[in-house]
Amino acid sequence: MLGEARAPVALEKRDEVLAYEALNLVDGKRSVGDIRDLLTGRYTPVPLAEVAEWLDLLARAGVVKFRGR
Repeated sequence: MLGEARAPVALEKRDEVLAYEALNLVDGKRSVGDIRDLLTGRYTPVPLAEVAEWLDLLARAGVVKFRGR
């Protein structure tokens, strides 16, 4: 899924480092909101919707799993 030709999602367009760091923050305990808060605190304000969109793409590609799904 991620290797296919596709348009980048908003978080990737904003900053590829933020997208990479969002993935690094996935630990099975943090919520999407927690990850957004950490990115905002370490880098720059990031909309929750952009983080959720990125993590949803990763979940559809099988890179991460959401609890309860």
